[in-house]
Amino acid sequence: MATPGTELPPPGPLARALAETIRRDGPMPFAAFMSRCLYDGDYGYYAVPGRAVGRTGDFHTSVSVGAVFGELVAEWVARSWHELGQPDPFRLVEQGAHDGCLMADVLTALARWHPRVRSAARPLVVEPLPARRAGQRARLAEAGPDLEWIDAWDALTGRPGIPVLFFANELLDAFPVERWRFDGCGWQRLMVGVDATARFHWQGQVAPGFRLPGVAGPDAEPWPAGYETETCPALGEWVRELGRAMPVGRALIFDYGREAAEYYAPHRTTGTLRGYRAHRRCDDPLVAPGETDLTADVNFTQLAEEAGRAGFRVRGPERQGVFLTRLAAARLVGPPVPDVAWRRQFQTLTHPNHLGHLFHAVVLEKRPPA
Repeated sequence: MATPGTELPPPGPLARALAETIRRDGPMPFAAFMSRCLYDGDYGYYAVPGRAVGRTGDFHTSVSVGAVFGELVAEWVARSWHELGQPDPFRLVEQGAHDGCLMADVLTALARWHPRVRSAARPLVVEPLPARRAGQRARLAEAGPDLEWIDAWDALTGRPGIPVLFFANELLDAFPVERWRFDGCGWQRLMVGVDATARFHWQGQVAPGFRLPGVAGPDAEPWPAGYETETCPALGEWVRELGRAMPVGRALIFDYGREAAEYYAPHRTTGTLRGYRAHRRCDDPLVAPGETDLTADVNFTQLAEEAGRAGFRVRGPERQGVFLTRLAAARLVGPPVPDVAWRRQFQTLTHPNHLGHLFHAVVLEKRPPA
């Protein structure tokens, strides 16, 4: 339901299509609803050209702060390349590249500060949405002829198993989630229904035997009646796909989230799912499908467990401010000494009152056999 006193927007084309599907097939799992809202090929939030990031968009990211973020990711790439034995060639992969700005900043910084690493890199973007891919091609037109795109990780199956260095910023928080409610006795899976006016609402479906993942609670469920939260079934499959595509290498993931014990704490009664439009938070994820960026915090405990099963060694999560400061240590003292604009961007990325506390870095690593 919308917040009392707010005017609901008229149903858009995706809302009408979703309403028709639900009327025909019955209530829809929220993960399927969220997937359509974000990734529908015609009307999904990320599929529609022109979605802006930054001052004029719906949300700020570390990338929209400026080129310093990409410069520091490039520093991580260079250090990882040396620590992995300077492989030539290696795949430099980004997923969730949005408009291609981060990959462009990383390649520019590598060419300037680490030309040997840039020469060995074979850049690649994982992007299934045609509209996004077209925008990325335009932004990265001068990145070099070696840049390529694939729809999904399985496109690398059968290719030579060269090392991979992967990076992603705010990718996992946009994975579709399932929504759950505790009624005091057990759990309900929240489905999406629709009324005669094409307004969406929640419908509970009893889920016998369901328990929250990664939580070893007491025999008596500690959550209050009406408690709501999320799980992310897509996270495990993504980690397994990454593991199959990365025989050796590292993955650097920036995102916001928390460990399972805090994620599912009894006081967190409304979960972490929310939406954003024009820099304003929207607490009802069922309003304006396709026009709102939907997101949920990453469960870092689940990420670590899935990564361990996929053969990765896990480092983190670590506060973004701490992680980036360690990468920037040499750059901060120069030479050349960073100018005022560089320092201002760095402060935004690392200060606890800006992005340095909210976001975390996680590194997944696969080393070659001894």
